[in-house]
Amino acid sequence: MSKLCVNGVELFYQKHGTGDHVVLLLPGGLGFGQLHFTPQIQGFDKKKFTLISWDPRGYGQSRPPKRVFPKDFYYIDADDAIALMEKLGYTSYSILGWSDGAIVACIIAAKQPNRIRRIVMWGGNAMCPPEMLQSNDNSSNSACEDPEYSDPSLDYYGKEYFTYLTRAWAASFHQMDKDSEGNIDLCSKCLPKVTAPTFILHGLKDVSVVKIHADHMHKNIAGSRLVLWENGEHSLHLQFPDDFNKIAQQFLLESS
Repeated sequence: MSKLCVNGVELFYQKHGTGDHVVLLLPGGLGFGQLHFTPQIQGFDKKKFTLISWDPRGYGQSRPPKRVFPKDFYYIDADDAIALMEKLGYTSYSILGWSDGAIVACIIAAKQPNRIRRIVMWGGNAMCPPEMLQSNDNSSNSACEDPEYSDPSLDYYGKEYFTYLTRAWAASFHQMDKDSEGNIDLCSKCLPKVTAPTFILHGLKDVSVVKIHADHMHKNIAGSRLVLWENGEHSLHLQFPDDFNKIAQQFLLESS
């Protein structure tokens, strides 16, 4: 089992492949590398890519500590990921970021513009409007209270820790600063600072993060590319792994 002490926390990580193109995998909320990226770990060309999967603090095998959600937790995750890659000796790498991981990807790219080669992201939102705040609360309540709710995170963590994580994640947004209309800036201020070639995928059947969020990211990341996936849902990389892996690898291997 591979762990490194990063910013005072033992973070679990794994390397997959021996290729020259290093890719950091940024999981979604409650997730970790093996849980959220198994088809990519198995399906990417290991002779061309080296994938770095990791478990953010308090998730997966990066426990202890217990996960906490201060209002800047996305920035904490970004700092941890940056420090992890530095400790591993990688000064240039690309990113795959899904959902919460897409938010973290934008923060990393804004902080480290000279180190990030390319970004593929999907299911992310740079802002959280009031209706999304309510949706997060509703989803949290459903996940914790519905006896028939099923999710790999629930199976992995068990009911007690899953319930804690889900409710704490949803509650964290209520702590965050809001503008006069109740919108929360999760990483919008970072978007104009992202200079790496960026490929934004959006599933048109994603009910968690609707199209306006992909449009917002596309509009504010200069030179970004937006592709709409007609039947794609929030986890389109798990829904259509072969197709996703093909287009993601093609983009990552393009000449800048």
